[in-house]
Amino acid sequence: MRSIKVVVLLAFMAISGNLFSQVVLPEGIKVEEGKPVMVMLTASWCGPCKIAKEKVLTDKAVQQELVRFENVIIDIDSKEGKKFLSSLDKSAGFEGGIPFFMLLDAGHNVVVSETGLLKVERFVEFLKAVGPVESAADDSPGQLLPARENQVLQDVEGAQVSVTVDNASVAPVVFKTISRSSSVNDNTVLQKNKLDLYEACVYYGWAAEFQPQVNFGWYSGNASYDKARTGYGLYVGARKNGKKGWDYAAGFSFDSWGAKSSKGFEPSIEYSLRIPVEVEKLIKIVYSPGSGIPFADIKLRGGVWGGVTLANDTPFAARRLDAGLQAAFVWQMGSFDLSIGYVRGFVDRISSEDVKAFSNAVTAGISLNLGD
Repeated sequence: MRSIKVVVLLAFMAISGNLFSQVVLPEGIKVEEGKPVMVMLTASWCGPCKIAKEKVLTDKAVQQELVRFENVIIDIDSKEGKKFLSSLDKSAGFEGGIPFFMLLDAGHNVVVSETGLLKVERFVEFLKAVGPVESAADDSPGQLLPARENQVLQDVEGAQVSVTVDNASVAPVVFKTISRSSSVNDNTVLQKNKLDLYEACVYYGWAAEFQPQVNFGWYSGNASYDKARTGYGLYVGARKNGKKGWDYAAGFSFDSWGAKSSKGFEPSIEYSLRIPVEVEKLIKIVYSPGSGIPFADIKLRGGVWGGVTLANDTPFAARRLDAGLQAAFVWQMGSFDLSIGYVRGFVDRISSEDVKAFSNAVTAGISLNLGD
């Protein structure tokens, strides 16, 4: 009866296109036969990889799951690492981003993969995608099935497959590693370290942003006053990583404006404080040619803002409050953003019957992100 179930399982997988990609581990890595494998791809320059090794892989709950696996860490800049990347099939899920994690069954087939820094709770769930091994057939106790196959069997049988795992870890989990020097260490024990401010921002999905910018603006609504405005600004804010490429940001923007009227008025200066609330969407990842490593992110950002004038020496009485919309195109490279945006105010700034002045501005800035 069990053999029939396995045949049905394989037929279901073939029909759904859910056949696994088989992985050939580097020759220097020797793993125990019959055990699933957890593979991590990393690099010495990767901050999130360092956090994953010092915060996530050392966590007690994670290590209680890792004892079921042979655990391998490969530096993608090593000779063996580059060779290993070239051997990976696209169905393995690797698209250039690190840290990258793969779970392999006992036959070294990819069961599931994830890219990016996962929190402890999410990583524990990730490891449970490969469940404790059990007999694939009554007369073949040595054959193993991962959790994903068990899930398909649940659908076939209509019954829950229950397994029991002894989560007691007697000793720290060891990792077989390939470093940039291409040496293999079969007894690497990762050390748990306290996160500093930057690492905590990365791990918990926060970023503090500091952006000086140049403003090129104008008043719309009346052709006689302040056609050209130039100035500078500084934005300070915080951004929280969301799901499916969406981020959320809020902060304070200080803007200084200088302007001259076409009617000959003396140049006026205006200082204002704006509070923008925005969403940001990742639309494309740009990869380095040849290496396949992510080089930059292209994002679109937009939101609403409210503001107040701190000082104004225009020849007209000016309204202090303003509000409007803003949008920006963002090119992010690591901890730096280059952005070009547009700001539009909806409040008539000038208290005069024959003069209207709605704020408009094109902004260009570069920002440093603590946490990206």
